[in-house]
Amino acid sequence: MKEGKKAKDRLIKLFSILIFSTLFILFFPYKEEKVYRMRIGEIPQENIVAPFTFKIQKTEEEIEKEKEEILKGASFVLSPILRPSIDSEVIKLQIENINPVIKKTFLREAKKLYKEIEDYVIIENPDTIRKKEAKFVILLTPEGDKIFPSEKIMSMEEIRSMVKKRAKEVFPFDPQLSFLFEELISPFISPNYRIDYEETELRKEKLISKIQKYRGIVYKGEIIAKKGEPLTKEEVEKLEAMEKFKDESFFSRFLKFLKRYILVLLVIFFGYFSIRFLFPEIYGDTKILLIVIYNTLLFLLISGILIKLTNNPFYIPFAFIPFFFYFVCGRRFGVFITIITAIFTAIYSGMSYFFFLFFILIGKSGILISRYLRKRFDLILGFLFLFITSFILAYFFTSYMGFQIKLSEILLSSLISSGVSIIGIITLLPFEEKILGITTDFILLELSSPDHPLLKRLEEKAPGTFEHSIQISELARIAAERIGANPLLAKVGALFHDIGKTENPKFFIENQKNPAENPHDKISPTVSVTIIQNHVKKGVELAKKYALPESIIRIIERHHGTLLITPFYEKAKKINPNIPEEEFRYKCPKPEKKEEAIIMLLDGIEAKIRTLEKYEFQSISETIDSVINHRFADGQFDECEITRKDMEKIKYAILPILIHRFHSRVIYPPLKVKEKIV
Repeated sequence: MKEGKKAKDRLIKLFSILIFSTLFILFFPYKEEKVYRMRIGEIPQENIVAPFTFKIQKTEEEIEKEKEEILKGASFVLSPILRPSIDSEVIKLQIENINPVIKKTFLREAKKLYKEIEDYVIIENPDTIRKKEAKFVILLTPEGDKIFPSEKIMSMEEIRSMVKKRAKEVFPFDPQLSFLFEELISPFISPNYRIDYEETELRKEKLISKIQKYRGIVYKGEIIAKKGEPLTKEEVEKLEAMEKFKDESFFSRFLKFLKRYILVLLVIFFGYFSIRFLFPEIYGDTKILLIVIYNTLLFLLISGILIKLTNNPFYIPFAFIPFFFYFVCGRRFGVFITIITAIFTAIYSGMSYFFFLFFILIGKSGILISRYLRKRFDLILGFLFLFITSFILAYFFTSYMGFQIKLSEILLSSLISSGVSIIGIITLLPFEEKILGITTDFILLELSSPDHPLLKRLEEKAPGTFEHSIQISELARIAAERIGANPLLAKVGALFHDIGKTENPKFFIENQKNPAENPHDKISPTVSVTIIQNHVKKGVELAKKYALPESIIRIIERHHGTLLITPFYEKAKKINPNIPEEEFRYKCPKPEKKEEAIIMLLDGIEAKIRTLEKYEFQSISETIDSVINHRFADGQFDECEITRKDMEKIKYAILPILIHRFHSRVIYPPLKVKEKIV
């Protein structure tokens, strides 16, 4: 099961690295300078010969102009519509009572008019064509495309007017016949074509696709510009085309991409393996490692966008990195990730050592500021300090390097970068605290307050346990600092590790005012051990009820691991020698993180030392060794990254404190009671 989880974690880490490197390259904003940057009139010192055959590409403006010309002259395409032909028999029936001479004239003129109308193209909306001022249109006919003049395109209203006019001309003195002529012809007149918008667009696209993107070719070996002769506009255009073609050739672009990708991968793998060996506690926590990868990636993508938009790396809110990771992962890791991110950001900023140094100094300022931020409100003061620092550094470096950047822009970029850094912390940190369940120093500092309701409850109901937790907390902080764990997490974890003892506090010796009246003497060892075991379960329940972070709950849950509760086991063995040992062990997970192991160790050491008859250097030192050896021998640290070397560091860190805390005292002679003065 664990091997499967490890394999899954490795796959997630590898996938995240690939995403990181790919997106980093895709958002790469930096472009290398051209080899030739010559202007019209400059004189080359040697003949410039084309090293390869290339085409002279038209500019975007030239291509757009050609498109406009094509679209302006492009014709509408009209599709035919079937319409009824004139029916002489129908007309004859309508005019059978008319004078034969007039009837003949009527039929002759009707057919003549209909034939004239057939020469026109009739559509519903000719204004669409007229507005475009198209001189001709394309008619789709069975014989193929036919060019047709736009002036002969008519609307239905115009055709009706023509019929009406012709009716008056044929029968000028007989309004009734004129009206009848108009009414009989009109039903046979309808649109014979429609604008085929789809076909029109397809033909436009076809025409546009035929536009040549190049306006000339320069062959390999051709002299582009002659030595000693001023460059003409045409020669400069050829030089620019050569450089552009060089940049856009597949091999060149692929090689450039490959170089960048390899560089990025080298930095990524350097950072990855550095985390693995220098920060195993972060590498071993997949969730934290993914937070590191994706927050760094998010920052770099934003940085790339800012560089593209402003062309000024001073706008990058670099201080976000030391701030964020100081609070999430601690000072040491904050310094490390600041250096790695400074390398990435400098790559984005044009491979500049100048910007690398600038970002390192900004990052160092962020780390220094972070040490003094104890409340979220302190971030406002941090912003002011960061703004002043950024402005001074940016002004100094731009002056030294000779960058042409206005003072107002330096001021604005410092203001924006500092402000965005702080806003990013204020908005992103609480979100990740809540959604991802990470424990930051802000949360831990808030929890360490003695006014926390759980600590007040512990002090009130189990004062002995409260005192024990206070003493353990300071030792835990020192031990964590010595071995590179999180000191604040260890300290706060120690404060809360025994909160479950608020239930049945009298069953724990540190809360018994009179050891002679031990409630365990009145119950069986099995019941006693159940009460002792339950304080872990109750502690976890209380921690969840009061919404303590997951990292604190883990410490509460794991600070006893599967340790044997020896006093009650020995007592039970006297009653039943064959009683199983497992019944008298804690049934909790073993420590996995250094902070959890530290609390288990110090909890045992502090309790063991209190049983000593004499508090001497030798006895305290041997007690520490015995607890360390027992925890390792009992397998309590089998699932934890803590080592014997770490334990040795912890021992020599806490030994002086324990000696001073539990030092022996001088035995004074009894005081003589003076007579009472009347």
